[in-house]
Amino acid sequence: ISPLFLPGPAGEFHMTASTMPPWPHTAVVMIGGQSRRMGTAKHELTFEDGRTMLETTLDRLQCMSARQIISGPMDIRPEREHVTDLQPNRGPIGAIESVLKSNLDDRYLFVPCDMPRLTSEMLKRLADALEHAEAVVFEQGPRPVRPVLPLGLRCSTAANLQELVEHETPSIHRFLETLHVAEVPLMDFEIDCLLNINTP
Repeated sequence: ISPLFLPGPAGEFHMTASTMPPWPHTAVVMIGGQSRRMGTAKHELTFEDGRTMLETTLDRLQCMSARQIISGPMDIRPEREHVTDLQPNRGPIGAIESVLKSNLDDRYLFVPCDMPRLTSEMLKRLADALEHAEAVVFEQGPRPVRPVLPLGLRCSTAANLQELVEHETPSIHRFLETLHVAEVPLMDFEIDCLLNINTP
């Protein structure tokens, strides 16, 4: 796999475990399937520092949360805690449904593994907003569509999702339409951090 180089945005401030109290709940790394445009699974892509996309995401989450789990196959980093999909081939919404039904926690932060520009500080800010909301995302800002990942959810939202999946195969956007969603503001230099890696 060719190494990737992805510098952080100018002015980015990296919080560390020593300067940021951990969020006392569960952060979930969402691992997708094989990326046709990439030619390999995204979580296996390697940066110049030798870490994979998955390892980079786990490191960020370990800095900001008390617990980290992987939503994906058990053979990917088997030493880590996993939640596998209750029903395969349902995409991100299936992963979210499976985690919400796991009863591992009452609050979760769902983070895709293909957004390596996200910082621990950004993710902690988003997770902390769940103190006063049942669902949280970053603000839409100048983007034409409100971002749905990363996503903070309380376990109570599982009832809304269950009602939806009984009648349709919903998208995350459709699911969030049934919830009271709080938007967390972004600083200007953080906007590009929500870009994901879809092409080599």
